[in-house]
Amino acid sequence: MSTVTPFETAGTLVVRLKPNEDLVTGVEAACREAGVARALVRSGVGSLVDAALSYGEGKRVDVTGPGIEILTLIGEIRDGEAHLTGTIADQEANIFGGRFVPDANPICITLELVLEVVA
Repeated sequence: MSTVTPFETAGTLVVRLKPNEDLVTGVEAACREAGVARALVRSGVGSLVDAALSYGEGKRVDVTGPGIEILTLIGEIRDGEAHLTGTIADQEANIFGGRFVPDANPICITLELVLEVVA
């Protein structure tokens, strides 16, 4: 028999990041401004100028844009720190995946993100 442990939510936070804001540090700043320390990423859509993803043991891939599309975006904000993972596509439709590196993923046009705030 499985066990389900419910958790309380404290609402929803919708974030819009503007051009040249960094994905990771921008989400962290928006959460700080809203007084949110813990949240789950429920959806996100947007594009990046350039992108940097980490994967494996200290490996990193840098993708040159402009116009890097975010295909998937998942993650959480834990104690004010964003842990964001996703997949992206470059202009030639090459797909890359990993954890978004802070200060290395500038927003191209906008990024909209829906967070479920955890109590």
